Amino acid sequence: MSHPNTAKPRSLVRQVVDMIRERIVAGVLGPALPGEEELGRLFDVSRPTVRGALEILETEGVLQAAQKGVARKVSNSWFARDKPGAAVRFLLSQPMHEMTAGFQAGVRQLRLRFLSYGVQISFQVSSAFRLKNPGRVLAKDLADATPDVWIIMDATPQIEAWFGKQQLPCVFVGGSYHHQLPRAGGDGDQAIRDATNSLMDLGHERIIYLLHNAYGVQMIQPFHASLTARGVAWKDSYNVLRWQDDPANLFPLLERLFASAKPPTAFITLGIRNLLPLLTWTGQHGIRVPDDISIIEILSDPMLDFIYPPITHYIFRHDKLNQAVVKLVLRVAQAGQPQDVAAMIPMFLVPGRSVAPPRRDWGHPLPVISDDR
Repeated sequence: MSHPNTAKPRSLVRQVVDMIRERIVAGVLGPALPGEEELGRLFDVSRPTVRGALEILETEGVLQAAQKGVARKVSNSWFARDKPGAAVRFLLSQPMHEMTAGFQAGVRQLRLRFLSYGVQISFQVSSAFRLKNPGRVLAKDLADATPDVWIIMDATPQIEAWFGKQQLPCVFVGGSYHHQLPRAGGDGDQAIRDATNSLMDLGHERIIYLLHNAYGVQMIQPFHASLTARGVAWKDSYNVLRWQDDPANLFPLLERLFASAKPPTAFITLGIRNLLPLLTWTGQHGIRVPDDISIIEILSDPMLDFIYPPITHYIFRHDKLNQAVVKLVLRVAQAGQPQDVAAMIPMFLVPGRSVAPPRRDWGHPLPVISDDR
């Protein structure tokens, strides 16, 4: 799977897009914007960079279409932000400051887009995300909150089922999508199928999927299906490495795995919280990427820019996702109830240097533990 645009998720143009939008929301810029040359001086960037940012903002509906000889103007809809709008509450598994940098950046961009429509935003954290039976906790946590629409981020299947039963007005961002409620997100199922197949094309069979606190549990099924379709024997306790909370809980699992008679040759990770502990442990034990193991990361994150070797990973256009989420939220707010609508954003491969064919003599000097695999 490939895509012609392999630019970094936070290109200079995208940074200028965010800065202009933030100033429009704050009332610093608009209704008429300065010229490209003046904006370039303001943000210390070239005129072509400014022009690219303005074109993106026009596509997103923030700015009106450019007219020759006329200053660019902010779209009239952006000046409706002072009018009272729908009340939206995000339901999160942990406080925002504990989320990954990529997650926080995505929510900030989404918040700015909501503000342009006058939507009121609030956040709520619930422990229900870690429970197999979250109904009682959700009922308690949500009892005094009456937003027009709930936005549930990366919900577990159990949380999805509870909201479906309650028929509360909601939109799911991330999660399993195995329900008939409004949902939007990157097409992670397709990404993990592509990642698994690309590793098997290189000769990998002993592939591990890291699972932290059930985040990404919905991707086990397409991962499983991809392996078995190619004749690779599946063993849940081997192919899915489940760990909880502290990375220190992962390290003994990795030690046992690599000390087995058939150590893994490849990993698929979902998010920086899985990738960094894996790289920490393998680095401490002299296991090299990609000489000894290959890694494919499913989600992009600004931290990936600081990892060597560059990690092969998947990205999707966050502006497309944000646009889809806002449309769904406004639709649900107007209807007052959920609907069976899905907006799946394709994910594209960004090649790195973390993938190679498996070593035929692959082993590790850790004590061998018998394994029936």
